[in-house]
Amino acid sequence: MIIIEETKVAIKAARMAGDYLLKQFKKSQRIDKKGKHDFVTQADREAEKIIISYLKKKYPEYSMLAEESGNIKAGPNTSASQNYYKWVIDPLDGTANYMLGIPFFDTAIGLVLKDKLLVSVIYAPITNELFVAELYRGAQLNGKSIQVSTMQQIEGSIMCFCHNNNTKEITRNIKIYQKLKQYPAIFNQPRAGNLELAYLADGRIDAFVNNGAKTWDSVCGSLLVREACGKVTDFSGKEWTITSRDLLASNGLLHQKLLKLVKGV
Repeated sequence: MIIIEETKVAIKAARMAGDYLLKQFKKSQRIDKKGKHDFVTQADREAEKIIISYLKKKYPEYSMLAEESGNIKAGPNTSASQNYYKWVIDPLDGTANYMLGIPFFDTAIGLVLKDKLLVSVIYAPITNELFVAELYRGAQLNGKSIQVSTMQQIEGSIMCFCHNNNTKEITRNIKIYQKLKQYPAIFNQPRAGNLELAYLADGRIDAFVNNGAKTWDSVCGSLLVREACGKVTDFSGKEWTITSRDLLASNGLLHQKLLKLVKGV
């Protein structure tokens, strides 16, 4: 059951943006290069505008952190206590997939109070799957409770991995992959971090590794995993926060074994 009013607002915003993305999927559009391995589409920008406009209308007193627009200050009449609330927005998680016509992408919106994650909404328009989590209230998929897998061994497990696109993090990821690949497990890089974490929360995969994680790539998914009884830390084993550099998420049963592999990389 959804309790927090902001969750309902985030769901509406995510659906509006996701439905727009679905309509534009596989259509010709402008693509710009943000970095060596990083791109942004016209759809990214338009979806973000939809979200920001709706959230501003409903909660002008909350600040925002959006992938394309960066930090957006709260309204001028915001009280000190209200100023601690921040929306974190990834309008199109899986841009590379979207550009290539691969149907694995989502829209993700989270609400943070200081550094504490309160609300998570991830909407995958292709499959019409809506993942929702509220702090201490569990995780849901289309209104039904979800939980992480019960896999206890790395052998035979299903893992996804991701990384920041700068050269240093790509090099680190290669080292991590070399360590993990010694095990007979299934590895995948679907390239949509929040949705991969949602799949972990739903028990479809068993672990997710992301070095150099960007805040908007992980906030929503991390709350889902925790509320689905999984575990999310940095590579040293400390609880993951929005300021953490790296992210290791698992069903909890694999966590210590995976930490031994990624520590120090």
